[in-house]
Amino acid sequence: MAMSPGRYLAKIKATRLGSSSNHNLMIVFTATIAGKYTPGGEVSPEGAGTERTVMRTVTENTANRIWAELDLLGYTHDGFEPLAADGPQELAGVEVPLTCTHETYQGRVVERWEFALLAGQVFVPQADTSAVAAASRQFGRGSKAATTPPAGTGTGTRAAGRQPQASGEQIAF
Repeated sequence: MAMSPGRYLAKIKATRLGSSSNHNLMIVFTATIAGKYTPGGEVSPEGAGTERTVMRTVTENTANRIWAELDLLGYTHDGFEPLAADGPQELAGVEVPLTCTHETYQGRVVERWEFALLAGQVFVPQADTSAVAAASRQFGRGSKAATTPPAGTGTGTRAAGRQPQASGEQIAF
């Protein structure tokens, strides 16, 4: 049964580890839908009993977000081994909000399921203080990068301090 896009309440049934097509570690969460959230925040029976999957591929670029999600799920281990199918399944039974969206994949519309744990937030890892200092030197106010007009923009209206006019004129940044 195809599920309509939206936010759902689910319970994690099991986790297992696999390998992506690029041979990266993949965490697979199987969840049983309890229902769909209504605009008023109630849970309707839509989709109840249906199983869906959330997959996470572990890479250098995704590790921080995955650990943030695992922390919010109550996962306390430092490694991924306990998430194997033959592991303790300590996340089984954890209630979790999921979002369903539809996207086109290989010419057909498919469901994409995600944890809604960080919904309304953009996950941004804490910046390293040395990276902040380096970016300030390279891009800070008064640096060459901040005062050089972008290619193709003429005089660089931002660097010149030009402001949009009341007429609604748009200035490219």
